[in-house]
Amino acid sequence: MAKRKQTAEKTADRNNKKVRLEPQIYTGLVDMTSSGVIYVKVDGLEGDIFVDPHNGGHALDGDRVDVRVTRKKRGGQLEGEITGVVERNRRNYVGILDVSDHAVFVKPDTRKIPVDIYIKREEGKEYINGHKVVVKIVDWPDGSKCPIGEVVEVLGAVGDNDTEMHAILAEFDLPYRFEPQVEEAAEVIPGEITAEERARRRDFRAVTTFTIDPEDAKDFDDALSIRRIGEAGDGKSLWEIGVHIADVTHYVTLGSIVDTEGENRATSVYLVDRTVPMLPEKGSLTTYARCARTRRNYAFRPFSRSTTTSRFTKSGSAAR
Repeated sequence: MAKRKQTAEKTADRNNKKVRLEPQIYTGLVDMTSSGVIYVKVDGLEGDIFVDPHNGGHALDGDRVDVRVTRKKRGGQLEGEITGVVERNRRNYVGILDVSDHAVFVKPDTRKIPVDIYIKREEGKEYINGHKVVVKIVDWPDGSKCPIGEVVEVLGAVGDNDTEMHAILAEFDLPYRFEPQVEEAAEVIPGEITAEERARRRDFRAVTTFTIDPEDAKDFDDALSIRRIGEAGDGKSLWEIGVHIADVTHYVTLGSIVDTEGENRATSVYLVDRTVPMLPEKGSLTTYARCARTRRNYAFRPFSRSTTTSRFTKSGSAAR
């Protein structure tokens, strides 16, 4: 239910009629448009609360705010004013430095912030006009037209390919590098497959198995196998099709620092000219992801026309 913090009575004029309202303060999330108009999404309310930019109370897109309903517009939409920011959205923003002799501003790339961000000069930092940067907002004092920010990373010159690719990743809060401790942990993951491990798995090395990834793929981690397993009647053969998915759990153990990093990233990100992997390509993980003609550990699921059930099992194969 929407959280009501306080109530009071107010008289509003709607369609030339006096309507008794009970202005309420709700807590919700800011959804800001490029013009600065705000819609506050409140759990439990059927519609969003409209807030004019002049009543925005220095709120930014994604902030959690308190909003007081002041009237009901024609059509039933609630209108209000923001009375306070409960919690700032802690995301960073990408923008272009606008440097003059007197001040430094960042013009955000996103249209969700209709104002520039003022940057306090820090001794030892270089501010190059026109360079793209990542900035975080640290304050927005009462009476100030612009929020105050801090440059946390310089991406480079506008138009440079690496700059623009990193800007895309930063804009969507996608990490494009691994912390040193994660890479170090990946480096020492053992890559060998022991005799004991082979004994635990079904051996498919003699079965025709081939990767379904093209030659120029970034990863080779999916495969199919096929073999004749008997007669189906009427002179027809029964064939088994195996679906093999690379078993990364053999290398990355549950709860490890590498596992936690992969869980946080959830997936690899594919851009036009590069891949940002879910796991660091270090040590045995490099071989795991890149080598197409190596004996590999898989999770295996067979399918055949004569069966209505299927099973999962661990296997080992040599994909072609």
